[in-house]
Amino acid sequence: MPWIFGFGSLMWNPGFGYIRRSVAVLPGYHRDFNSSFTRVWGSRQDPCPVLGLEPGGQCVGVAYEIESTREEDILGQLREFEGSGFELKKLKILVDGDEVEATVAMNTRHPMYYLGGLSVWQRAVMASHAEGEEGTCLGYLKRIAEELRKMSVEDEHVDRFLALVKKELA
Repeated sequence: MPWIFGFGSLMWNPGFGYIRRSVAVLPGYHRDFNSSFTRVWGSRQDPCPVLGLEPGGQCVGVAYEIESTREEDILGQLREFEGSGFELKKLKILVDGDEVEATVAMNTRHPMYYLGGLSVWQRAVMASHAEGEEGTCLGYLKRIAEELRKMSVEDEHVDRFLALVKKELA
């Protein structure tokens, strides 16, 4: 059966049906707010820095096992949601200690979307102003932190970035 790995908003809102949901680990990558998103929690004028992946470490997230017969439809939905700043790639993840192949939305390094060249503080300033059709970038950040807490996961990148955004808004 196919798997999809979520490390950002897919953790609480996959937008598709699934057979099983499990905490999973993506080795070799960690979260970083390095991708510019102009929908949902941001706009063209004030994009929201959303989670992407950078090499190194590990990323704990959620894996969804899906029906094989629905894979193409679900991947199409995922491509549409993630937009041009992400590519879907097959990577090895760990689910309950077993290695499986999963589709992961990997951020591109295209200069139109990639924010990795900006300082964390510059991205925090961006996040403090960003608002989109479903809320603020701060709301997105808080929800990420909440989902990680529910899974008893500490992520220094998320915690530090959220603290910087809150400081910028104070």
